Amino acid sequence: MTLQVNEPVDERCEHRWAIPAAHERCYEVVWQPNLLEPHNSVLGDALRSYGGNTPVVIIDRTVDSHHGAKIRDYFRSQEIAPHYLVRDLDESKKGLTAVEELAAALDALPIRRRTDPLVAIGGGVLLDVVGFLASIYRRGMPYIRIPTTLVGLIDAGIGVKTGVNAGRHKNRLGTYWAPDRAFLPPEFLPTLDTRHIRNGVAEIIKLAIVRDRELFALLEGTITENGCAGFVSHPQLESVCVAAVSGMLEELAPNLWEHDLRRPVDFGHTFSPALELGAEDMLHGESVACDMALCAAFSYNRELLSWEEFERIVRTLRQSGLPTVHQYFTEPVIASSLAEAIRHRNGMQHIPVPHSIGQAVFIEDSTVTEWIAARDLCLKEESNR
Repeated sequence: MTLQVNEPVDERCEHRWAIPAAHERCYEVVWQPNLLEPHNSVLGDALRSYGGNTPVVIIDRTVDSHHGAKIRDYFRSQEIAPHYLVRDLDESKKGLTAVEELAAALDALPIRRRTDPLVAIGGGVLLDVVGFLASIYRRGMPYIRIPTTLVGLIDAGIGVKTGVNAGRHKNRLGTYWAPDRAFLPPEFLPTLDTRHIRNGVAEIIKLAIVRDRELFALLEGTITENGCAGFVSHPQLESVCVAAVSGMLEELAPNLWEHDLRRPVDFGHTFSPALELGAEDMLHGESVACDMALCAAFSYNRELLSWEEFERIVRTLRQSGLPTVHQYFTEPVIASSLAEAIRHRNGMQHIPVPHSIGQAVFIEDSTVTEWIAARDLCLKEESNR
């Protein structure tokens, strides 16, 4: 490589070099039913491609209780001998302590930096923590994601962001570190309870509202009869999930490193972080649902969204069993969330709100008063149920 040598710009710079430092990444996302069936060598072949035989498989404890035997049988059938680390991680434990504990566990293992990748099997929290660990342990290790929750399949498991919480801020510490591969196996979904199915459905609704009217209609059809209770056994499950994954990747791929902070997929993620961390017992998707309803109400108040489409959004959220308003959304919380969003988005609001189902616009001039009015509309709609 030839370094570019530039002329000094002033007497303080006698010599100066410009070093190209682009780090190109290419990773695969694969919808893969029957991933852990002994006859399916896709995962085994991926691990053998590294040249070693002792990957570190990090498994969520709940997943291990349901699927641990099958996971271990699969690796035996592929003649791969992993190290297993079983961990109990949730939002309350998603911090640097979890990362340090996992790093210490890796130090105790005879693994090699490039040939023994990490394999993360679990929900969004575990994927975020292991991804963060992979990005910083020995300055970077290869890893594979295997999401086991619906929100993992269509959101947390397919991008390049990693992170842990710090202070009262969600994912305040994080990196961009793509997995080498993300395998999306739907066979884990039947062991999820309905609440965690709703958690993922919220993210599908989010994507449909901002970019895919047909997906919204398809999703409506899968939940009209019995909410999310039968979602994972519905004949349209694969169609809905594949459409959601494809749409999400089409949004993410041109802007993986977030050079452009006007991101439609941030819909529902302006006020929800405060709710998720501050209110008791709120899952990510539940918080996002409240944020989406708030933004839809804001759009209606601004005459960007018709009453019919506002009601359609709220009705779909409710039929999914998701909340549409929360008492934690007080004026101070809304004001601080708006201020934090502006800091996070480099001094601009960049708040995506629906213009119609399937389209979004960005708001740059909203006031706290307008958001309080939107909250009050959500409260009124809730009281009229």
